[in-house]
Amino acid sequence: MATGKAPITPIGTARSAAARATRRSPAPATTTATDLKPSATEAAAADVGVLRVLPLNALRPADDNVRRDLGDLGELAASIRGQGILQALLVNDAGDGTFPIVAGHRRHAAAAIASLTEVPCIVRSLDEIARLEAMIVENIQRSGLSPLEEADGFRRLTDLTGMGQRALGDRLGRSQAHVSKRLALLTLPEPAQAALAAGDLTLEDAHTLTRLKDQPDRISNVLTTAKISRGWSVARLVDQELERAEEQEKVAAAVAAVPAGTAYELVDYLHRSGTTWRQLGNLPGEVNLTKAKHRKQPCHLLVIDRQGTVTPCCSNPTGHAEYTKPSWEPGRSAGGGLSDQEKKDRAESRRRNKELKIAAAGRLVHLHRLVDEAAADDELLHDAVEAWLGDLSSYEDRHLLSLTCELLHLEPTKDTWGTTNYLTVLTDRKARPWAAVALALTLAAGEWQARAQQGWDTPAVTALYRRLKAHGYQPCPDELTLLTKARG
Repeated sequence: MATGKAPITPIGTARSAAARATRRSPAPATTTATDLKPSATEAAAADVGVLRVLPLNALRPADDNVRRDLGDLGELAASIRGQGILQALLVNDAGDGTFPIVAGHRRHAAAAIASLTEVPCIVRSLDEIARLEAMIVENIQRSGLSPLEEADGFRRLTDLTGMGQRALGDRLGRSQAHVSKRLALLTLPEPAQAALAAGDLTLEDAHTLTRLKDQPDRISNVLTTAKISRGWSVARLVDQELERAEEQEKVAAAVAAVPAGTAYELVDYLHRSGTTWRQLGNLPGEVNLTKAKHRKQPCHLLVIDRQGTVTPCCSNPTGHAEYTKPSWEPGRSAGGGLSDQEKKDRAESRRRNKELKIAAAGRLVHLHRLVDEAAADDELLHDAVEAWLGDLSSYEDRHLLSLTCELLHLEPTKDTWGTTNYLTVLTDRKARPWAAVALALTLAAGEWQARAQQGWDTPAVTALYRRLKAHGYQPCPDELTLLTKARG
């Protein structure tokens, strides 16, 4: 590296010397318009700068250059080797014998590849702010910058000058909306920016993700689901996350408004069946008391659904004379107890459920062995299984996905809100062979229906028992009864 300033050369002489010094081959080569067309910044600099021929090793690339990737330099290096550098580099005089590059990083790198020892430069004396501003403006005005590189340039130029988005857009020939959208990309978390830079995320989808800019965990959920679920657009997934966020805000507000000492329960939807509590009201299945009269009772309960709606209920409805038994509840004899036939039916139902539960445990042993033996794998099967999983949602098909994980001995993951995520572990190709995942999904579809004691006549249950029978499984009498009845 030079230890002092290079000698000042008259412009005309410098141009001739530069052409002689940089020409290495008489064969013409094609140069790109991007690298040879002067920018507005360089044209202005040429009017006030000094043209000098500087040693290549005296030039110093800027560490804070907006353009992170110089791209393929082969064509440009060939052009420089054949015709020399036709456009001088713009550099700053650091005062210590070195010259930080303001504009021309690609030409500098290509000149090194072409084995040049000196290059023509326009030298200016710029302070740090002026140097950064000139470098950023020059890079942004050129084509080929990635959206993130352009966004970074906009941000740094805004920080330097204090200009607003409209003023910045007017200065660079960009609309305010363009500048605003680019700057919004910088609010995305690192994984999303990396996906955009790698081409795994489109610019349109990245702009859509900025709607969740303050919720990185939700952005992570969208990226994960979009990767493993075909047919689910990023826009649709973002809408779902925003709806969930709104629901959680409503629920949180409702919980915060619950009076101290009052019991409450969170549910997805308000319903009666399968619960011990009942609503307050004068309809069958409700406790005919007002909220004011019931709130002092120890059984007073507030039920909050996923929309944040608060419904006053009673956790012990049969303890009130004001409770009216609905027709859908089990019938009672005139004396208030169960009839003999109802007792008999209930006893039989408990016995059958117990036997079927034991049978399910026995089936599980055979199913584990069947899945463990499925080791063959191929890309076609991978595509089929991935497409199948892509049609399942982690909420609507959670029972099927949960049982599939159980058959595969896989533990599902949970997100930051405690929601179980089955798809992530099921689509991990390193976890289990795809043949095992495909077989587990098929068997789980039948096993799920068998455990729920419904759909015994469906192909899924038929396929399940056919495979179990081939594996040596013997159905219990109750299973045979249900299967025979389902087949007519």
